[in-house]
Amino acid sequence: MAKSKAFLGQFSDADLRLLKIFKIVADAKGLSAAEAKLNISCSTISKYIGDLEQRLNLVLCVRGRGGFRLTDEGVSVYQAITKLNGAIDNFKLSINELHESISGTIRVGLFDKILSNPNANLIEALERFTTLAPEVKLELMVEPLNSIETNIVNEHLHLGIVPTIKQVSGIEYCPLFDEHMSLYRSPNLHLEGTDEQALMAIPYVGLGYYSPNMAISQTLNLISSAVASDQEAVAIMILTGKYIGFLPDHYAANFVAEKKLIKIENQRFTYDCSFKLIHKNSKKLNRPASILKKCLIDSH
Repeated sequence: MAKSKAFLGQFSDADLRLLKIFKIVADAKGLSAAEAKLNISCSTISKYIGDLEQRLNLVLCVRGRGGFRLTDEGVSVYQAITKLNGAIDNFKLSINELHESISGTIRVGLFDKILSNPNANLIEALERFTTLAPEVKLELMVEPLNSIETNIVNEHLHLGIVPTIKQVSGIEYCPLFDEHMSLYRSPNLHLEGTDEQALMAIPYVGLGYYSPNMAISQTLNLISSAVASDQEAVAIMILTGKYIGFLPDHYAANFVAEKKLIKIENQRFTYDCSFKLIHKNSKKLNRPASILKKCLIDSH
């Protein structure tokens, strides 16, 4: 499709609808997967995407028998839609504040496996918040540490709760709670002793992005034989009986009770994580986000 002109016309409700349809399809990674959510046929969805491509004068995706994928232009448009949705939500929140109404949408990013942590009073905080702001729509998303930090900076998330190892420029950090991590193995994994030399000889699985988990493994010179996207994936790999890996003690407790995991008793191979509430520090929090922040801090 030739790029003969730029998209400079007026923006209409019809354009917003087409952009919403395109984002749903992109999130679903295909027309068929988006069909049920949109409640329209694949052929109609394809027509709407074609209309949007014509409107923008861009090819947004490849679709057909060969599968579905976004073009480079499609990725850029998807990212722009995400920013637009965030701007619209922030606009609604700002207008509601002018009318002294606590409503709108608050998006919060959470690191995984914190619910079972006895130090994390997340439920108590959310109960307080929903009592104070019952009309606010809460969106909770479990994401990796680096993803939460990025989405805080680009304002796709209002708040985040993450383990911290280094502070990112542009983000404010408020302490909430701690988490203790230990090294675990399956009963099916043969281990000669628990000294450093014995542990170094066992294949290790850890998180595949910069985090306290990756930092401690580098400090201890553990050689990563496998990587995982979250702590549940780490647990699955350990349960195969082929790897050792770090898990939160509170999360591993049930596996230990069921004799599916064994904690490796070596204090050198343990560490503590400090979890903090984060938000962008160059921008004043809207009223709902400020209330939720206070609820989280007061509950801890």
